[in-house]
Formats: sequence, C-alpha cells, structure tokens
Amino acid sequence: MVFTAVTFMLGGSAAYGLLSDCLLSSRTYASAPTELFQDGKEGAVSTKIKALQKQRLTVLKEATSEIKSAFLAGRTSVDRLQAALRDQYEAELDLCENDKERLRVLEEMLKLAGENEQALEQRYKAGDLPKSDFLAGTATRLEAAISVEKLKAKLENEQK
Repeated sequence: MVFTAVTFMLGGSAAYGLLSDCLLSSRTYASAPTELFQDGKEGAVSTKIKALQKQRLTVLKEATSEIKSAFLAGRTSVDRLQAALRDQYEAELDLCENDKERLRVLEEMLKLAGENEQALEQRYKAGDLPKSDFLAGTATRLEAAISVEKLKAKLENEQK
C-alpha cells in the first residue's frame, strides 16, 4: 500500500510506536460509502470531495509551516511536527489520481526525509538530541526510500 510511506519525517523518540500505528492502521475514513454513488451523482460527490481534500491540504500546509517555525524556535516537540508533516503528505497522497502523481509526492517525501535526517544528525552530534531520535529519522528515510522503490517497480511492471 502506497500510503504506508506517510510516516514521520523527522524521527523522534516516540516514532517507532507511532510509526507502527500509522503503518498498520486502515484508513477507513478515506473510503466513501457506496450509497453516495448509487443515485447517479458520482461526479458531484467526487467534485465536492476533491474540493474538500484541497481545502484540507491548504490548511495542513499552513499548520505545518506554523508548527515547523515553533519547532525551530524550541516551542514545540519533534512529535508534533512529525504528526503535522505526516498529515500533510497523507492529504497530498489523497489528492493523487494515479501512481505517477503518487511517485512524485513520495519522492518529495524522500527528499525531505533525507534533509531531516541530516538535520537530526547535526543536532545529535551537537548533543541536542538523543541518538534514538536520529536513528528514527534514519529509519523514516529508509521507509520513504522503500516506498519509492516499490512504486517504481510497480510502474515498471505495468509498462511491460
């Protein structure tokens, strides 16, 4: 499942338990009940859902920006920032209509995970962060890389 790549982008002491919860949970709230489409108004419902998803993404991007600023100023936790980033990328993936779009989002996630891993390493080496937070960041980058490679393999197999 492609959505399993939406994990915590900065690592953190609580990341492993939360990561497991995120990866193992089913996202039933994202599934529309079939009765919504039985009256022939699938297009209208789909348009409304897409508009709501775009609105959600806009709000989450703004929230993530605010939380990231607070984190950099030392006013909030790594866990709060991780949750905001996870929600933002989940919303972006929800808007994807095909695997090529998903791959683009997953590659963005991978890039961010790599950048965050480097920042965590610097903070760890400076003594400002426990090693477990740095290692969780590394695990997050690896998870993102695995998701990218899985989707690339799927796309290559579909082209054959």
